[in-house]
Amino acid sequence: MMLTTVTRKRLGLVKKHTQPAPAPVPMPGPVSVSGRRRGRRGGRGDEGITTLEFVLITPVLLFLIFVVIEFALWYVARHVVLAAAEEGGRAARDAGQTSAQAVENGKNTAISYVNQIGPGSLQGLPGANVTITGGVATVTVTATAASVIPGMSLTVTEKSSGIIEQFQAAP
Repeated sequence: MMLTTVTRKRLGLVKKHTQPAPAPVPMPGPVSVSGRRRGRRGGRGDEGITTLEFVLITPVLLFLIFVVIEFALWYVARHVVLAAAEEGGRAARDAGQTSAQAVENGKNTAISYVNQIGPGSLQGLPGANVTITGGVATVTVTATAASVIPGMSLTVTEKSSGIIEQFQAAP
């Protein structure tokens, strides 16, 4: 009667090897940021490092985006105020008006021009100042740029100067 190998093993009739079985080869585990291997137990894990990086970097990136937007708003406000100062200067330099009329005309023109072309780019009311000295009219317009960063206000001031036009009769 022939016994199968399985039956012999069950009955204990198979010779046992004198050599121990080779040890299993360890599989390489995950490698940490420092380059050392870490096992399942012990060692320092870095499972949350991606979340931590995201939490630390996101506010910095958002702040940079808001700074770029803030700069763009300031730039637009600067151009609006400069255009208003130039328009007020043209109105103040018109010939045929007294100094008081030139000051009032230049101031009103500058403020109304700001309200026409840039109502959303400025906070509050703009201020305009017109001075006339030695035949030169200078219009200064000051305003605060709109802001997306709380507590930050950028003031914009622009000037425009020019010689007052005077017509003289021919000799």
